Amino acid sequence: MLRPAKSLTRSPVNVRRIAAAEAILEITGVLNGTCNFVLDRVAAGQDLESAVAEAQVAGFAEVDPTFDLDGSDAACKLILLARAAWGIAIPFESIVRRGIVGITAPPVGKTWRLVASLQQTENGIAAQVQPQLLEEHHPLATVREEENCILIRSASATHRFHGRGAGRWPTTCAVMADLFDLARQATEGCPQATHLNDASLALAGGAI
Repeated sequence: MLRPAKSLTRSPVNVRRIAAAEAILEITGVLNGTCNFVLDRVAAGQDLESAVAEAQVAGFAEVDPTFDLDGSDAACKLILLARAAWGIAIPFESIVRRGIVGITAPPVGKTWRLVASLQQTENGIAAQVQPQLLEEHHPLATVREEENCILIRSASATHRFHGRGAGRWPTTCAVMADLFDLARQATEGCPQATHLNDASLALAGGAI
């Protein structure tokens, strides 16, 4: 498949569209629905272990959730987004990564989020995944449970996309979007073929 299942289904598409129109300066987001669900449960008073167990029962976490909890999944998604935004390949090892193990309930008025970011610097693209304490009204703090959110700052505006990021149906959407993309690529350059368009991709709607 073109992107990991449970990924932000349309995010690379949205990023490419913006990049085609103007320069992208920065991308930040909550890219892992499992961690977001767990962090909301921890904020409500649960310990991390029981929050992860609830996520597994709900179908939002794998039997071994390490890849989610240590930030690896979000880091892999940053690699895809960097390719869509700037056409570059960021090595996984270059991404500063810290997960949510050890996180406790946030202070009043604050919200923990596992924030993944890409930023243009004089030395290239800086990529990192780490927990951040955000003000409760921050755009990334208002994303609840298994939802994801991405903020794309371009030369003229900040674009926000959000949707579900974990569970059976977002995973299905990711797989379907990949199949549509593969079909589109297979028919490119063939005048007799019927090209898939955004109406077709809308069948994979619901996730971002």
